[in-house]
Amino acid sequence: MRKRAILLLAATSTTAFANQNVPQQNIPQQNAYQQVIPQQNIYQQGISHQCGFVGPNAPAVNSVQVARDARDDSHVILTGHIVAALGDEDYMFRDYTGEIVVEIDHRDWGGVATTPYTLVTIHGEVDRDWTQTTVDVYSIKLAR
Repeated sequence: MRKRAILLLAATSTTAFANQNVPQQNIPQQNAYQQVIPQQNIYQQGISHQCGFVGPNAPAVNSVQVARDARDDSHVILTGHIVAALGDEDYMFRDYTGEIVVEIDHRDWGGVATTPYTLVTIHGEVDRDWTQTTVDVYSIKLAR
């Protein structure tokens, strides 16, 4: 009986303390992500809205020149022109830094029709072999 009385007394005193009229500070409520990560407009950085992580240590392979030297399986987003069909699913892709062979499977075209003058954006990954470096394309879209 004595234990119940002590517990009841402790519970009521804690409730009474919590209900005191303590002046509230005028602190705006923010979630933890807004405090840790500043909001940035990724479109101003030239990064597509379909990419993954955007922030420190995120790889930025966005030109043919960088793609040629990138590690195998590095994710790339390239904007340029498909200038020639090399046979089967291989095409020559050109941007302002150079040319590279890209492999585009028939299902990855997504209904996009291009000419050598059409500006496109491709998403894919670097495929390094012993003899050459190519890009395996996952999707292709008309550039904005």
